[in-house]
Order: sequence, then structure tokens, then C-alpha cells
Amino acid sequence: MNDSSKSNMIRVLAIAALASLAMMLAGVFVRNTALIIIGAIVFFGSLGAVAYFNKQQMAESGKIIKREGQWWKDEVIFSTTATFPEVQAALKTIDISDSGAAIGLSDQGKAVHFKCGEKWDAALADLGPENGRNTFGFFFLSWETKSGVNTRADQMNIVLTAVEKMFLSIDPTTTVETHRGKFKSKISFL
Repeated sequence: MNDSSKSNMIRVLAIAALASLAMMLAGVFVRNTALIIIGAIVFFGSLGAVAYFNKQQMAESGKIIKREGQWWKDEVIFSTTATFPEVQAALKTIDISDSGAAIGLSDQGKAVHFKCGEKWDAALADLGPENGRNTFGFFFLSWETKSGVNTRADQMNIVLTAVEKMFLSIDPTTTVETHRGKFKSKISFL
């Protein structure tokens, strides 16, 4: 399926979601429970399909890497020949505009902070030399959930993917390890 047909599919699904919403409202007005239930099923199915196709499109365009499980709980360690000033310079060139995040240097000067309002934040810290290479740790500090689900995982994935690509562009011999972090989310049930 090419980009044009995927975009058309997303539009059709969005229209289906709106039509099913109208069906649910009509069901409320005429007091028809079956119409409400069918409308709700089509509505939520359409929303899920739109999210799926959007994620597929981002993965195919290279904005995100498909990841399994709760990857945002992992600390990602980069071992590289790059220095912190080189990393800082390269960070100015990455495109994370679709993530809604802003990049800022910490007061200590050896970390970079990524923040998306109150929704989530992450850090990339210089962990110092190890075995003759420089190591950097990337981890998400906090993230908001809705009913226990991370609703910003795609935005967070855009940032992590951009950081991974950045390290590989500076030093193709960069190695990457992941370790499960001990971080907590902001839980919301509404």
C-alpha cells in the first residue's frame, strides 16, 4: 500500500468514526440501544484502525522503530567515541517536531533534557568513560498514563529513535544496550 492510499484509508476511517458518532447520537435521541452499541463499536474500531495506520506510516518513514512491550521503562546506554560537545551539536540537527518535545541543556552541562509539557520527560546524560569509550544514558523520567496506558508512546518513540539515529550518524561503531529502569509514571484514570 503506497503513501497516498494509506492517507486515503486514514481519511475513510476518520469519516467512519464521525459517521458512527452520529449513529450513536441518533440512537440516543430515538432511544435505540442497538444503534448506540453498533455506533460505539464502529467508532472505537475506526479510532483504533487510524492509530494503527498512523503508527505503520511512521515506522515505514523511519520516524519510529517498532518496539515491543513497555520499552519506555528501559534505560538505553550508548557506548561511543563521540564526545558530549559532539552530541550536543548533533542534537541541534535532529527532527523531533512530531513529538511535541523541547530540548534543553541541564544546569550541570552534562545532560540534555527532553520535555513534552506535563505529559512526559526524558534525559540523555553523559555517564563518563568506560573501557576507552564514552557512555551516555537515555531514559524517560516520567510519563502520563490514562487508565494505565501510555498514550504518548509514539511521541516518546520519535525522540528515542531520533537519538539512536543521531548516535549512529556521529559514530557508526556505537553500541546500544538496554536495561530495565526503575521509573514511575503519573497514573490517571480519566
